[in-house]
Amino acid sequence: MTAHGDHLKFRSQPGVTKAQHLQGETLNLVFRQSRASMFAHVVLLPLMLFIYSHDVPASRVWLWGGATLAAVAWRLRFLSDYFKHPIYAEDLPDWQRGFVFSLFLVGLCWGLPGALFTSYLDQTDLIVATLVIIGLSGGSMGAFGHHRPSHIAFSWPLILPLAGYWLWQGSSGGVVIGLSLLLYLLLTTRIVTGFQKGLIEAMAARYDQQANINELTALTRRLDAANHALAEKNALFSSLFNNSHQLMAYLDRRFNFVFVNEAYAAAGKRPAGEYVGLNHFALYPDAENERIFRQVLETGRAYRADSKPFVHPDQPERGTTYWDIDLLPIHDSEGGVCGLLLSLFDVTEHGAALQKLAEREEYLGAVLNAMHDGLCVSDEQGRIVGVTPSLCAMYGYAEAELIGQDITRLIGGHDRTRHAGYVHEHVARHKKLLFKRVVVGQGVRKEGTAFPVEVSLTETTVGGRQLFVASIRDVTERQAMIDRLEEALADLRQEKEKVQAANEELAFLSTHDSLTNLANRRHFDDFSSRLWRQAQRRHEWVAILLIDIDHFKQYNDHFGHQAGDVCLSRLAEVLGREISRAGDLAARYGGEEFIVFLGNTDAGGAGHIAETVRSQVQAMAIPHPSTAYGVVTVSIGLAACVPGKGARIEPLIGRADAALYAAKAAGRNCLEVSATDPTGSCAAD
Repeated sequence: MTAHGDHLKFRSQPGVTKAQHLQGETLNLVFRQSRASMFAHVVLLPLMLFIYSHDVPASRVWLWGGATLAAVAWRLRFLSDYFKHPIYAEDLPDWQRGFVFSLFLVGLCWGLPGALFTSYLDQTDLIVATLVIIGLSGGSMGAFGHHRPSHIAFSWPLILPLAGYWLWQGSSGGVVIGLSLLLYLLLTTRIVTGFQKGLIEAMAARYDQQANINELTALTRRLDAANHALAEKNALFSSLFNNSHQLMAYLDRRFNFVFVNEAYAAAGKRPAGEYVGLNHFALYPDAENERIFRQVLETGRAYRADSKPFVHPDQPERGTTYWDIDLLPIHDSEGGVCGLLLSLFDVTEHGAALQKLAEREEYLGAVLNAMHDGLCVSDEQGRIVGVTPSLCAMYGYAEAELIGQDITRLIGGHDRTRHAGYVHEHVARHKKLLFKRVVVGQGVRKEGTAFPVEVSLTETTVGGRQLFVASIRDVTERQAMIDRLEEALADLRQEKEKVQAANEELAFLSTHDSLTNLANRRHFDDFSSRLWRQAQRRHEWVAILLIDIDHFKQYNDHFGHQAGDVCLSRLAEVLGREISRAGDLAARYGGEEFIVFLGNTDAGGAGHIAETVRSQVQAMAIPHPSTAYGVVTVSIGLAACVPGKGARIEPLIGRADAALYAAKAAGRNCLEVSATDPTGSCAAD
């Protein structure tokens, strides 16, 4: 036999529909539960042979026994084959037909004696035979009571012959028995139909939930991959940052150091880690510099100064030094300034400055050639004067095809026609305002296709010549990934909300009465069992109230069942208001009867609550001419105790029920309290 579930190939078979999956799971459930029920047939067969052998001719008995044994053996073999063979989706209808047919044969073999042998049996044997047949039918409810075809295939041929025999007898007693058996078949078939529907709905909900989980898992993997790629880019940036010979520091909005590169740490003569968290102006106080920093933070415009003098407060022996300073605003995803990037270049000695400048140019050239982003330099007339290899690869041009051409060749959309006006307007201001200005637009490749780009634009002057440096990044993949992720996340959130709402509604419906919205009996049993054990551990009082509407049948007969439902709902509203503690629960116990569990409440406290409920019901003044008071009233039975070790709650409910009957006997519309041990304890049953 295969391992549990390994032979169910339809679970992992590609292309299996939801309907096929649900059919397979339902069929597998009835196969597994039916296997254990077959032992009852093996046990009962010798018993029935013994009973029939008293009065039925031996040849008929042994012929029936052989046929039944053969049918049972063939069914056991069929069940065994199911668990040994791989089960694919396309084979499910054949397995179901075989399963139903095997049940029909076994049910027919067990049912035929009901018509053929019954006339031979005395009263005792007839009763035993009838109980066996009914027992087999009841056992089938436990084995495949959620599968309507299986129930019909087994129970109907099992019971119909016996019902037909009694109807054929024609006696009044026989007709009653025959009709009762037919009614039993109809009712059990209806119950099984409901069970099957509920099972399929539950399996469908679980199937949909698992599909959502699988989709979320796939999305999580894609997000992990995107985070990994981002981490690699961050590592590359950190490497470039730390390997730069310029002094660079990243500051937060309060001008505290977030990190510095090795060059900055070496110039300050302290480890890089010691800068983290320190305030820049606590180390280097300067009111004018602090004003400049705040201006960049507030306006979002970069600041640059050449040969700015600076005195090191912590290294006075260095005297006054001169620095080229770049202070760049760092923008977050929403465009706000989240920090500042400070870049310092020492130009104290002219020769050293020239050397460092040459190194800087060489370094930047290497970096620019290796960068994924493309750089394009244009003059104030919009002519291209320089490009990097990465930009040529991005747009599909050779460098010679771009030098001297108008930069609008690379621009798409509305910005192509407006670009010249932008440049002319900016140059006319005679101010250097552009530095790392980021815009999003369209680029146009050589073959004419458009693609989304992110452009960081900086203005500079070289030899008196005004130039614009554009750092261009192709964001096609990033934008597509963001769009897909946002759509997927929106779909997942919507599906999650639907599943959560459905689960909450199902959980409420399974534990509450649909008419009154109070707890149902099953929920009351679970709740009271848990709080009963808690009271045993803590040696606390427990009280039970049983509440019954007085003469409710007469109320229904006089006003109708719809009015009766309204009356029950009104009583439920009173209980909902008064029974509201976490350790208390009101439930509909059946018909017009309600039950209340009161935790940590003695008989006196419970009596006060019960009397409040009784008086409020009477105060509602719902007309009821069949009572002595002319309005709807309730009778209440109360029992309370401190449960001891091993004690059970059922006797306490029984005492409350007896008190309820005493209240009715006392004229109704009253509370009766069951006698309580002086210590309040409940002994073990």
